[in-house]
Amino acid sequence: MEPFDTEAFKNLNPIIAKGMAQVQELDLTSVSINSVTKENTAYAEAALNCISACTHLQKLVTSRADWTNIKTISKQLSDLSISFVSPPDLKTSVALAPSLVNLTNLHLHHAPQALPSYDFTRVLAQYCRSLTKLDVCADSITAQALETMVMHNPGLVSIYLRYCPDHYTAAVLQHPPQQLEFFDMGTVDSALILKALALCPKLTSTGKSSPRNDNTVEFWQKFLEQARQIQELHVERWSDFHSKDLFFNTVLPKLGPQLVRIWFGWRDLLGCDELERVLTSCDRLQVLRAPVKGNGQVVASRSRLREVKLFGDNVKFCDDDKRRLQRFLPGLCNFSS
Repeated sequence: MEPFDTEAFKNLNPIIAKGMAQVQELDLTSVSINSVTKENTAYAEAALNCISACTHLQKLVTSRADWTNIKTISKQLSDLSISFVSPPDLKTSVALAPSLVNLTNLHLHHAPQALPSYDFTRVLAQYCRSLTKLDVCADSITAQALETMVMHNPGLVSIYLRYCPDHYTAAVLQHPPQQLEFFDMGTVDSALILKALALCPKLTSTGKSSPRNDNTVEFWQKFLEQARQIQELHVERWSDFHSKDLFFNTVLPKLGPQLVRIWFGWRDLLGCDELERVLTSCDRLQVLRAPVKGNGQVVASRSRLREVKLFGDNVKFCDDDKRRLQRFLPGLCNFSS
């Protein structure tokens, strides 16, 4: 919401309140508070009044929030993405928790100079039982609370650990969700990556997970032996796969035939020959995102592709190019460069 009229939401008039009651999705990222000071009190109060007025709210996105004095929130809320400049204390969190039991998607991020929200997440770990997607960092939840949250939510299909030490991954694997499809562990001990593959039978993507140690040919051979269900690959940098040669000569030939989605980071550009090798190896590929050198027209050789995003040096497609690609790729629904 921008601009945000503080005065309008300090005391809601009936017309505004009636309109807000119908809101199902609310993005308050522009109403972030830099510090908890007297001059920001009115701003925080207006934001909380806005949240309180949305009695049918299902999705809330907010950052650097001050929930010190939050009283109510929609019991229909299922999707919450938040960071705190001042999180609710234990008492406030307990009072708020019954309204958050229907959460299915929880993203707890941490803004610079924000306070950890350990009380809040410790309470959520006890109350939330319907989560399917979880995205957290070490400043938003303790490893113990994370273990409890995973144990109470066996239906989790996606877990993203941002900048978390190894014992957070280990906490998740104490009660490995059997429906888990996506698990981004970050840079962790190589043994934890192999353990996740072994304990989560439906895991189709390890996200940007990379081995902090033992990044060797032997490790990747073990990874490939256990990665029969992997369908998505994130390639942030060649060094994550020991070397560029190992990726193209060992990992790609083995995993390529089963990959549906492949994402290349922006650090290393692909030449057209390399892009051709990717497409030749990945017969089932539906989604490709890659930084390339040249015009990237080689994508026309893969008829299964549904989404293409190419970026990098001299990657420009005119309308005629896009129309031609649509003819070559009849299933393509999203193309950008």
